[in-house]
Amino acid sequence: KPKPKTTTQAPEEPEEPEGPEEPEGPEGPEEPEGPEGPEEPEGPEEPEGPAGPEEPEGPEEPRDDDDVKPAPKTTTAAPEEPEDPEEPEEPEDPEEPEEPEESEEPEEPEESEEPEEPEESEEL
Repeated sequence: KPKPKTTTQAPEEPEEPEGPEEPEGPEGPEEPEGPEGPEEPEGPEEPEGPAGPEEPEGPEEPRDDDDVKPAPKTTTAAPEEPEDPEEPEEPEDPEEPEEPEESEEPEEPEESEEPEEPEESEEL
């Protein structure tokens, strides 16, 4: 039996004549856009919470500006003017001791006539 010829070329199909182009119908009337709805009012701005209490800075140590000399700045760059090594960095003020040894009002009274916290309070 003779083998059927296999061709890589696609068989030419007869072109179907396209029908007459259908004219597009007339465009309908442009739909008018509806009236814009009322602008939605933005919600009330949320007030920021109250600012927390400002942390108080620690008590400033009393200093006599006349006596206290600033400590020499330590920089990696070579200092232009070397500080005088004879000058003490921070002279202590003998007039105002930082920690008073004897206070006029004792913080913890040793013996008090009326104890603030009674020891016998086991019942809740």
